[in-house]
Amino acid sequence: MSASPDQTFFQRQHRRAVREVARQLERLTVARPRLGLSLSARLADLVVPRLREPFRAPASGLVEAVLGPIEPAEAERIRLEIASQEFRNAALRHVIREQGPHRIERLIERIDAGPLLRLREAGTTVVTVSWHQGPTRAHAGALRRLGFAALLATTNEDPASPEDAGPVRFHRIRRDLSDARFLIEAREALARGELVGLNLDWRQARGAEVVVLGRRIALAGGALWLARTAGARLVPVTRRWLGCTAGIEVTFHEPLPEPRASRADARAFEAELAAAAGAFFDGHLRREPGTLRLSRLRYYARAPRA
Repeated sequence: MSASPDQTFFQRQHRRAVREVARQLERLTVARPRLGLSLSARLADLVVPRLREPFRAPASGLVEAVLGPIEPAEAERIRLEIASQEFRNAALRHVIREQGPHRIERLIERIDAGPLLRLREAGTTVVTVSWHQGPTRAHAGALRRLGFAALLATTNEDPASPEDAGPVRFHRIRRDLSDARFLIEAREALARGELVGLNLDWRQARGAEVVVLGRRIALAGGALWLARTAGARLVPVTRRWLGCTAGIEVTFHEPLPEPRASRADARAFEAELAAAAGAFFDGHLRREPGTLRLSRLRYYARAPRA
């Protein structure tokens, strides 16, 4: 049955009102980041059960399609967590654009970097690997707080900010980590004793195939290649918002196990390392599904089942 003209009118007014609230919240967040981000988190509880647009909250059934059969109440809780994260990520992008990426450092309340610090003290070459989950650029903010020089891969198309010239620099890539310029610069950075960081779950047409959340996906190969050719250890890093607050937690985990295959056997070495990375992030996302980015939730729903 089609909606009546009156229903259509009120639906349009509803959407217009929500968009105006979002605009006002963005302005508040730029002026007072902690207050704006906290309110953004709370807004999800009000908006998501009533309206999926314009915030593109996870549709009913999408969480279950990816995570498998779960209780309806648990699925709804995860939906709200993902939406709350998306609201804050969107607000945080405005803060970064207006005040620069360094601003995120003040929002980081917890950094667990024990494994990373031990590796660096031992003189080990390190590549940090992350997934598209959690707050934008929190990885870079944590490295700045720790005082590390690092080169991070990004697909962000925004103009470079003055902070990009600091100890944590960004190299913009084309979603393809076989990008020769990035790999050359990364090898040089590692040789200077810097860290290199990148996401493993770039959308790839082909690459090292792993199973994550029951779906077959192809990992980007840049980190695997650096581990094999530069002798680097891969250290997983995860990011998350702390509850419904403006606080952020960044964790540098134990390095992935070194493959038993010889580095001379490139295919076997990288396949073994990719499997370890897939297993780590599969476990992490199952424990904390609310950290999944909405775009990745949809990506998994479309990916072929294992």
